[in-house]
Amino acid sequence: FNNNAKTNESRAQVKLATLEYMMPRLTGMWTHLERQMGGIGTRGGPGEKQIEIDRRIIRNDIKKIKKQLSKVETHRKNQKKSRDEIFKISLVGYTNAGKSSILKKLSGYDAYIKDQLFATLETTTKKLSLPNSKIEVLISDTVGFIRKLPHNLVASFRTTLSDIKDADLILKIVDISANDYEGHIGTIENTLDYLGAKKCPSILVFNKVDLIEDKNLLKKINRKYYNPLIISTTRELMLDDMMEKIENIVTKDFKESIIKLPYEKSHLIDYLYKKSVIKSRKNTYKNIEFRISCKKEDYNKILNKISSK
Repeated sequence: FNNNAKTNESRAQVKLATLEYMMPRLTGMWTHLERQMGGIGTRGGPGEKQIEIDRRIIRNDIKKIKKQLSKVETHRKNQKKSRDEIFKISLVGYTNAGKSSILKKLSGYDAYIKDQLFATLETTTKKLSLPNSKIEVLISDTVGFIRKLPHNLVASFRTTLSDIKDADLILKIVDISANDYEGHIGTIENTLDYLGAKKCPSILVFNKVDLIEDKNLLKKINRKYYNPLIISTTRELMLDDMMEKIENIVTKDFKESIIKLPYEKSHLIDYLYKKSVIKSRKNTYKNIEFRISCKKEDYNKILNKISSK
């Protein structure tokens, strides 16, 4: 983890996890010093004193790091407020399942990709324009999961992983070529449960199908998981299907309406394009008439903007 930590935040998170892991294990680390003691009735040998010194140093370090991460969390919360009105997607999965590759293929972002465990330790968020509706959504790549991930490490990365809890849609990415893909799915579910994100709408995506020759395995997976998405980022297989499924979920509550925008309110056109899918536009004598598709709450926001002075 420490080798792959690239930012100050991820380094601090790994260090915090290490210190909290070490704290209860200090007892016994300095027992070799007790052999230097002699006599009867001695109190507090050098080993015991060294443990107390170490505990104090570690407590101070933990306090400093938590304060540092608290500032990061406040900054992240402020960022989230500005993103409240945009649809958010999180890529989650066992480490090395191909989340960064999917982010790169969908958004065009030149993500760091390497065939190794925990190549990604920071959340990377990019804008993605859906192909048909042209709606912009946010898609985030997150730190990979692993079975029996130390509690201290999950707790330390909780701020980073909180983006998952705030997602409107979770893409559960599974390496279909892994020997224990079922165990990986179990780890994903358990981690989401721990983070309080298990009830979030999700899509199960099996990646790396280009590495599979066993047709029976594909049939088994389709039966067991009710026809999940099976893709390959390397060969760019079924990525369009994945985008279509995402778009269907994003727009499932959309309804069509007619909006008449007075010319004196034409400065709201950008807002209209941002909050809805424009189906048609027609200039009339009195106003600009739009046929739009959007959520009911966004429709009401648009009407409020138009009616306000």
